[in-house]
Amino acid sequence: MGFVDRLKGIFSFRSKSFTESTVRPSIAQPYMATDTGAKLPIFPFPLIMIYELADNVDALRIPVETINREMFKNGFEIVEKWKFKCSNCSKEFQYAPLAGDIRDEQPNSTNEDNESTIGSTTSSKAAKPPQFPVRQPKGVGLEGPLECDTCGSHDLLRPTPENRQVLEDMLNKPVNANEQSLEDIIRMLERDLEIADNAYLLVLKNYWIDDKTGEIDNEKSEIKELLRVDPPQVAMIADSDGRVGYDDKHNPVWVCPKFEHRAKRLTGERCDICGTKALKAVVEVNSVYSIGIPQPKRVIYGEGEVIWRAGKYRPGLLYGYSPIYAVWSKVMALSHMDEYIRKYFDKMRPPRGMLVIASRNYETFRKSWDALEQKATEDPYMIHPLLVESDKPGGKNMAQWLDFTGSLKELEFIAIRKELRMIIGAIYGVLPLYFGELPTGWSQEGLQVTITNRAIKWGQDILLKSFLAKLALLRGVNDWELRLKSGEETDRLRDLQI
Repeated sequence: MGFVDRLKGIFSFRSKSFTESTVRPSIAQPYMATDTGAKLPIFPFPLIMIYELADNVDALRIPVETINREMFKNGFEIVEKWKFKCSNCSKEFQYAPLAGDIRDEQPNSTNEDNESTIGSTTSSKAAKPPQFPVRQPKGVGLEGPLECDTCGSHDLLRPTPENRQVLEDMLNKPVNANEQSLEDIIRMLERDLEIADNAYLLVLKNYWIDDKTGEIDNEKSEIKELLRVDPPQVAMIADSDGRVGYDDKHNPVWVCPKFEHRAKRLTGERCDICGTKALKAVVEVNSVYSIGIPQPKRVIYGEGEVIWRAGKYRPGLLYGYSPIYAVWSKVMALSHMDEYIRKYFDKMRPPRGMLVIASRNYETFRKSWDALEQKATEDPYMIHPLLVESDKPGGKNMAQWLDFTGSLKELEFIAIRKELRMIIGAIYGVLPLYFGELPTGWSQEGLQVTITNRAIKWGQDILLKSFLAKLALLRGVNDWELRLKSGEETDRLRDLQI
């Protein structure tokens, strides 16, 4: 071995190393950069108009509120994420893994066939799942010692009751100064997902900052409020590649945790004013671009302060894409049809027709037209005769009736309206039964309810993974789960028969 080789061995020189950065493709969704570098999405028309449609047009409001109502009708529940968890390999079990049981490849399911007596290598199908207490010695169940069927460890953990109380307090106590409950906030977020396909939960914190070092003590910091942020006011801080927390030059963006310094973006990890350790900037809540806000302002929030979901129906890196954009023409058609019906029975409707009478005297026609205009101004929905010039005033068709208004039957008004509402509802999984239309036959009604229940279950899973599970982790709870109860009651007898 040469001298150089010995030096390489001593100092562990390497000829290869990891690259310092990666390269992403640019995001395809068009956007507009603000003066602070945040990205505003460019949609066919602003999100604020989408909210106006959802608030004022029944064809949209019915499916959105149906989903919201059915999703929350049975309330919340706090359940154990696992019954037992191996402290060695972290395998989770929904039952007591007794020593001597056969290996179970589906530990996240309650498997009664897997329970057996101590020392037996065969499973007892008639065995009843053990009713273990909340507190018991590690590795010991009511029927004997516990053992992980993967690594053989006897050190198995149980969920901590104190952590359940943390979620219970969060569920029952107000989460902000407006006396809103967690259910109120989650209902608002779910509605944002249905309308804007984006939802943002703001976690306002009181930070404990060391005056000497400027460092943040996360253990002493506390969550002060939970608030929903209006999606039309949110702009993600990201570069052109969709990397959150960076500017277009791929430099990280920071923000001071002190709220009096929140309007300024920082290029370094320390605040230029107070020297506090900065947070990585994530979103900019900018009400300057919104209409009707009396005191608009711009605030930047950092990592750990915003829980957000970019797209339920069409997930994206930065923003979702509202399903209402796909059906807005149908929504507007239904809105105009409602307006037509209103005017059809209102005094503002056009005249039902015109009575035309032939005459050879043109001057008489002019006088008749002027008189008609005057009378139409006084009473626009009354029928007035109109005298026109004709070479054969004594013919058979001396007077003609011109009908201006087609009947609703001729327009196929009901059929068109029904089809448009069905297409809009199909996007959300809400079928005509929920619009007040009675289906023909019980089988169709049951199928419509089943389809809607599937949409409800899917939406509940998204809320759990995107918001509720992350909220629990913010509170330091990883063994209990706060979730929505199933919208459809389970037929336990049918499951047992299957």
